[in-house]
Parts: sequence; C-alpha cells; structure tokens
Amino acid sequence: MGALLRLTATNLQKYGNDTILASRLATQMFHNIGNYPSKSEQRSWSSSLPELANDLASAGLGEIEILLEYQLPYSSKRVDAILCGTDPKSGNPSIVLVELKQWTHCEGIPDTNDLVQIGAYGGKP
Repeated sequence: MGALLRLTATNLQKYGNDTILASRLATQMFHNIGNYPSKSEQRSWSSSLPELANDLASAGLGEIEILLEYQLPYSSKRVDAILCGTDPKSGNPSIVLVELKQWTHCEGIPDTNDLVQIGAYGGKP
C-alpha cells in the first residue's frame, strides 16, 4: 500500500501537463492495487497535479515531499496528495493531506474566510 508516487513539488512540476505522469500513476496503481484507474481519473491527474505543483513552487515550497494517491490503511480510500515537510517557523514536522477537486468555478461565502459555494453542490457552503 502507501503512495503510488513520491517526489518533490519541483520534480512534479517538471512533468507539466504531460500525460506521462498520469500514465506512470496508472501503471503504479495497476502494480500496487491490481486495477487501472478510469480515463476520467487520469484526466483529473493531468489537470490537477501540475496546478498543485505550480502553487507549491510559487509559495516557495518546491522541495516539499509529495506522496501521490496515498492509500489509507484498512481502507480502499486514497488521499490525492500528502505534503510532508518542515514548518518554516517552528522547525517541526508538518503534514498536510490534500483532496483535489475539479471545480471550474466557486464563490466565496460573504463574511467567512474558509467557505465557498460551488454550483454543482447547490446552495450549501
């Protein structure tokens, strides 16, 4: 189990929007889990992962370790990405789990800092 691929944000960024990354993840999934991902999941990887890499590099986090498609223990569920690094202020280990979404549009909820409204999900924040 574990991650299908482990690399830094800078190395992930080198893949760009190329389908090679999705193909590599699909091959790893077959070897680790025994089945291939759907074409829609591969398209999702090709569009979302380069954006994640670019955002991390823009934030100065190019050397952060990323575990892609990490399978959770005792479950068939996977986390899109786990970011592993060191908090720049405290020096303590820092881990962030990331679940990527394929939204094309969202709007911030007035008077909040952390809620959005997505049309596909109706009126709920």
